[in-house]
Amino acid sequence: MNSVTKRRTLLSITLVYFLAYFALGAFSTLFGVYLKEEIQLSGTQTGLILSIGPIVMLFTQPLWGFLSDYTRKPRQLLMLSIIVTGLLGLLFLFFDRYFLIFASAILLAVFQAAINPLTDSLTLNYTSKNGLNYGRFRLWGAAGFAFAAWVSGTLAEMFGLKVIFFAFAFSLWISAIFAWFMPREGEFRRAEVGKGLVKLMRMPRFLIFLTASFCVMGPLLAHNSYFGLYYQAIGGTVAGVGFCFLLGAGSEIPIWNTSGKWIEKHGPHLMAICAGVIGAIRWFFYSFDLPLAWVIILTLTQGLTIGIFFPASLIYIQSVAPPEVRTTAVSLNAAMTSGLGNWFFVLIGGMILDAFGIFSVYRFFSLFTFIGVILIAGLALTKKKPPSTELAAKEK
Repeated sequence: MNSVTKRRTLLSITLVYFLAYFALGAFSTLFGVYLKEEIQLSGTQTGLILSIGPIVMLFTQPLWGFLSDYTRKPRQLLMLSIIVTGLLGLLFLFFDRYFLIFASAILLAVFQAAINPLTDSLTLNYTSKNGLNYGRFRLWGAAGFAFAAWVSGTLAEMFGLKVIFFAFAFSLWISAIFAWFMPREGEFRRAEVGKGLVKLMRMPRFLIFLTASFCVMGPLLAHNSYFGLYYQAIGGTVAGVGFCFLLGAGSEIPIWNTSGKWIEKHGPHLMAICAGVIGAIRWFFYSFDLPLAWVIILTLTQGLTIGIFFPASLIYIQSVAPPEVRTTAVSLNAAMTSGLGNWFFVLIGGMILDAFGIFSVYRFFSLFTFIGVILIAGLALTKKKPPSTELAAKEK
């Protein structure tokens, strides 16, 4: 690969992350508000629409991963999913009935489910082959999300809430252009995929780590649904909620930039354990009526959790998965976290909220995060070889 092509590839990966997460930030931060204020849906209807995405992704993300591994055309599938997702986002401009909005949310989730795992898989394959730090690309996703949280709010005040759908669609469509210049991957034969998937699902280490990811990442994602209630319960304002989200997303940027070196030095097990412990302690503190200043300080630890645990989990999963189904493995992890994990902890958290209050929700989050840490510690204690050594042995 010549220097011009390499620079184009690096720039394309960076812009795909920034623009895709910008779209997500512009859409997700105000979609619930749009449903309540513009469409005037009930709280139950709004909650059902917001919760349908994780359920759909639970089933569709592994299918997208398998389709990518089978066809060996991840870039083309990524472009397709990005373009169609943008189109489906514009559908909400034309519907004001609950059933039509609900159906549109399902269709949106089907295609949106492909974007993150395909982008992550392509990037991880490229960075591992070229000795690059995956986190230095992924940090632009955090930057895009944080920037969108501010921009979309400002534009919504100026032009109305419907502007979020235009921002969502156009940023995705621009990212589709750069997706064409993502790394070209696809060296394994289609016939190998089925055997590789069977082998993957028979690996106890992989299944245990998926469970651990569910326990650690699920509460982290569900926290986005409950933090506003917590912050206002301890005396904070709506504006303060937005500031904390911006601060939390911003805290990820420097961590993404350096986490790759830490993982390479100390291994994915240890770093995932450290990230999980930090997250569990944060949720434990949130289970009390803290001063607002302490909550803001604890928000800064978000980067240490997601900015370390997420790349550590991807690196570990790709290292133990058979090469021909690595994208499927990444997609299964996404389904367990952003799909099943997000849905489960939002649902059970709501039940706990009604029965015991918001502080008990975070005790529940802390407990499960510690369970995830224990599972990863068990894997670390029982492993015979580093994942990289095992991977090398497989590929010889």
